[in-house]
Amino acid sequence: KTGQAVEHTRIDELLKRWLSLPRSKPPTKAYAAGVRSACERLRQFMARQRPKAVWLYEVTPADAGAFAEELRNTFAPKTAREYCGVIRRTFTRLLPPGRMNPFAAIMGQSATGGSEMVHRKPFTPEELHKLLDVAREDEFMYPLIVTAACSGMRRGDVCNLAWSAV
Repeated sequence: KTGQAVEHTRIDELLKRWLSLPRSKPPTKAYAAGVRSACERLRQFMARQRPKAVWLYEVTPADAGAFAEELRNTFAPKTAREYCGVIRRTFTRLLPPGRMNPFAAIMGQSATGGSEMVHRKPFTPEELHKLLDVAREDEFMYPLIVTAACSGMRRGDVCNLAWSAV
């Protein structure tokens, strides 16, 4: 109806197509790395979940829900929500016109409808000293705990920290 040929995107080409989308300004390296990770996780998930699905339009709402659930079980709520948001926006841009986005129904709230935000109380100086004194005996955990205490990073972010980011 538009006079243009419909372009279909393969699941394994999702990142390549995202990188080629026209933009007003280039994405930051950190955002592009997040998109790269989200696209690769979706590709791996679909290869395991439904290996016969090749095209984006073959991803169903059930697949999207299972992928979101896997993300929630793997990452902190904020990270899982961000990954789902990236994939939802990417699908919106790359699905053929008239095709329903299977990630459109994935929302950033828990199944009970409440917020997933966790309000934490910071350690008192005394509590932090006790924690560091006990942790000092564990060669593996001590650097992680010190990094978390000094940077305010989330547990998952500290555990996935690469030397190149330090």
